[in-house]
Amino acid sequence: QREALLSRQKMQEQVLLQKQDKLKEQMQRQQEALKEFLNKQVNF
Repeated sequence: QREALLSRQKMQEQVLLQKQDKLKEQMQRQQEALKEFLNKQVNF
């Protein structure tokens, strides 16, 4: 039973890591978009 519990924990960890990666990607994209937007504003 302990094995089952451990493997479930591992799966949950994997899911959390994947979510974290997705969030990081989204944040990076938003930062890029923000930079572009600000650059356009400055050039104006």
